[in-house]
Amino acid sequence: MDKRKHLALLFLHSYQTWAGGVIYIINIVSTLKMLKDNSKPMLSIIYNDKSPIEDIKNIDYEYIQFIKINEIKNTTLKLLNNILIATLRISLNASTDLSKHHFDFLYPSNFSVLVNKNVKRIYWIPDFQEKHLPQLFSRIEKLKRTLNHQKIAHSKSTVIFSSQIAMNDFIKFYPKNNVQIFVAKFVSILPAYNHLQQDKVHANYNIKPPYFFVPNQFWEHKNHITVLKAILELKKNNTAFTVCFSGSLQDFRNKKYINTLLEFIKNNELDNFINILGFIPREEQLLLMKNSVCIIQPSLFEGWSTVVEDAKALNKFILLSNIPIHKEQININCEFFEPLDYKTLKNKMESYLTKPPITQNYDYDICKKQFAQDILKIIENG
Repeated sequence: MDKRKHLALLFLHSYQTWAGGVIYIINIVSTLKMLKDNSKPMLSIIYNDKSPIEDIKNIDYEYIQFIKINEIKNTTLKLLNNILIATLRISLNASTDLSKHHFDFLYPSNFSVLVNKNVKRIYWIPDFQEKHLPQLFSRIEKLKRTLNHQKIAHSKSTVIFSSQIAMNDFIKFYPKNNVQIFVAKFVSILPAYNHLQQDKVHANYNIKPPYFFVPNQFWEHKNHITVLKAILELKKNNTAFTVCFSGSLQDFRNKKYINTLLEFIKNNELDNFINILGFIPREEQLLLMKNSVCIIQPSLFEGWSTVVEDAKALNKFILLSNIPIHKEQININCEFFEPLDYKTLKNKMESYLTKPPITQNYDYDICKKQFAQDILKIIENG
């Protein structure tokens, strides 16, 4: 058998700082495990003190090693690192010197990591949100993202996009790039949650069915306000329902965002219709999603939505904004609405309370296998 390809994966985030990035790496390892043994690459997981490394170890991938890097000690560097994670989703770690380690590829690479000259860097650009929603970024943040993308575009490396739309954006914004480009549409590999007792989880969070579920971090582009406006309209019908929200309450770019939402809830006396759970264990989140009336995903922008992939993996109906990326991502067990059209959203929620949506059976394993094959293709052709 030929020597296994050796892929190093950067796993330097926590669920609190970037849940999507954490789940992304976990799902790569999980899908690679589905490959035939002779196709499985060797993996090195680069992690730090904040990484939920046990979630990777629990996958029990056969060919894997773990490389821990030390936490930054300098306070100034720590602050800079946190800013870069929040704005560019890269980690500038003072001790991220991997030049003594030997592997074939580093993914998702960033320019702050030192590697051996023989290592082939593979970059991941999830989206170009700063181009589509520039009002949500400061001038400095937009500049940082643009400079990073420009540097990638001229790196003579490989770049992965999670959607055809993101790849098309890259070609449009950086037509003179000199990189290899691939699309690998990531999937959700769900942890077991059937051992949880539904009644106990409901009681723990004071949830009374029927309820809708919005599993998004409280970032401004996630568009929670449209859901709140729909709740306000639906409240007028004296209908019994709740909308549960999960996810981190911190938005680095707009620290006042959560307070704006809480003020809207208070001023419109919506407390009895809303349950803000904050960050909760993923297994409990999945249980609540599965047992909701339906999932609601109102985002103004996504690179490739983990929420939508979760819905597909759960075979659960989802009501979502009709932004282009969502229409690329899903076409069954769903209904769309204009992102700011809270009245249509209210009408659809009302109809689902009367008659719950019916889902079609969907073989999600096809998506899982395709993602594994996409990653394998990229490292074989790199």
